[in-house]
Amino acid sequence: MEFVEGKVKEEKWFGEIVFPRTLLPSHGFEDGLSTPSHEGGETRLAEAVRANRGWLDEQLSRHGAILFRGFDVHRAEDFGSVVEAFGWEEMVYEAGGAVRSKVADRVYTANESPPEKLIDFHHEMSYDSRLRRIGQHYGQSLPKLQES
Repeated sequence: MEFVEGKVKEEKWFGEIVFPRTLLPSHGFEDGLSTPSHEGGETRLAEAVRANRGWLDEQLSRHGAILFRGFDVHRAEDFGSVVEAFGWEEMVYEAGGAVRSKVADRVYTANESPPEKLIDFHHEMSYDSRLRRIGQHYGQSLPKLQES
């Protein structure tokens, strides 16, 4: 499976570098935007990652982040298989300041604090003495926006 470059309105350009690099499945996105134009077949993102791992590592190194949109990742287990496909060392969440639960292999909740509790700006796992090159984040549902 091939990837198609997409766009998100929040992306930032730094010369020839876009952050994040948005990748879409090669079918169902005729306009290149991050909204499917029709329902396509299952894309099998984990298989595509395994097949294109070297190229994806280059893209990640060049752009700093890759945003995958429109793929068949609907559950925490699906995301875990994508993370596993990259072949990176597992990052176990231990002794952190946030309340988190493991929901699948390689997948933890982001933060289980009540919505009214402020989450200060932070660097993920900055207290850990082991250098982490990669962090993966998966959004299963959109956050509820609060009026200010």
